[in-house]
Amino acid sequence: MCQRNGINLSAKTKLDRMNSELAKKAVYNSLVQKKITALADTRNKAAHGQWTEFSEEDVQDMLSEVRRFVTDKLGS
Repeated sequence: MCQRNGINLSAKTKLDRMNSELAKKAVYNSLVQKKITALADTRNKAAHGQWTEFSEEDVQDMLSEVRRFVTDKLGS
């Protein structure tokens, strides 16, 4: 999405910066930006084994939201 919208990034650019840049370019609005930030937080907690910080339902919601985002923004 960043490439498609003329956002230059290094190979090590983190999701937070990509998310911010895409919102600045109005690829999506601030509500979507906040959702992505929340989804990334759940993912980060899971990746770092912070099991008490989220529930199975949180993960299921995250997966549904990511799938919806990919379909909406990157689908055919």
